[in-house]
Amino acid sequence: CSIFVGPLSRGRWIHVWVDMESDNPAAILRAEIRKGGQVLRRTDISGWRTGGPSRDISVRPPERWACTRGPAKAQFAHLGLREAETWSAELLDALHAVRSLPKSFAVLEILGVAGDVNLLVEEPSLPEIWGLPAISFNFEAYLWAGGEASGGAAAASDARSHVNGSLVADQRTGWLSLQAAVDERTGASVSAMLGPQSIVV
Repeated sequence: CSIFVGPLSRGRWIHVWVDMESDNPAAILRAEIRKGGQVLRRTDISGWRTGGPSRDISVRPPERWACTRGPAKAQFAHLGLREAETWSAELLDALHAVRSLPKSFAVLEILGVAGDVNLLVEEPSLPEIWGLPAISFNFEAYLWAGGEASGGAAAASDARSHVNGSLVADQRTGWLSLQAAVDERTGASVSAMLGPQSIVV
């Protein structure tokens, strides 16, 4: 096995493991993308083939699939690739290399695409709970006594208390109900109801 290194766009390097000893010489076994000495992703390749499509692998779908050239008529998924700004940067580099650069460089860029995941994370807005007419939920928590959690796992396990309960709030009537039980071993519990003109505990 031999390892070859080549440059890619935007300061990345591709490391390619090539099998030089088996019955299928020059088969690519692995491709790594690195930048600044850090491995960004690694792709292990099996079943490497050269030449045209084989009997098992074809670039055309089988006729029994009855595919058409109008995908919009039966679209079942939207990949969000209509605007170039939302595409993976590696994918754009590979498409540019296939269109404009020599084939030897285009192959490296295509190998660099495998395993790339493009994520766009949008911070969700806070729910406006105060605007809801009514809410209800169950909760569960563990509470530690001050300074006891640092005394080891056994001490922390003995010092903590398990709290569970439920809360119901109805802004339409102005009532709030809270129920909580602290540690089933002690049996301590509390139940409270707050209304516009009364409190029940």
